[in-house]
Amino acid sequence: MAHIQAYELPMARGRYCLVGSELPMARGRYCLVGSILHCSETMKILQKLYPALNLPEKCADDKPYEPTHMVSQEKTKSLGIDFTPLEESLKDTVESLRERNFVSF
Repeated sequence: MAHIQAYELPMARGRYCLVGSELPMARGRYCLVGSILHCSETMKILQKLYPALNLPEKCADDKPYEPTHMVSQEKTKSLGIDFTPLEESLKDTVESLRERNFVSF
């Protein structure tokens, strides 16, 4: 949907929408990302949502999180995009996996 809005909205001037970070090589394309987080943050959310899941207490990469990307929501807002909250996305993903019998608990 974002790619269509970037094409149709005059303020977007026909730019593309990709997932990634803004780099000069993107040549003016809109790069959209909702959030950036370490695996340990994802695990905390999943443990809160599904305490019965047998999840590891630590991630394989247990190094302290150091953000490597800077994210701006400016272009996302200019297109009128609202991302689904991360917690809701994770819950929907787990429920979908459960319905398809990829996970059980």
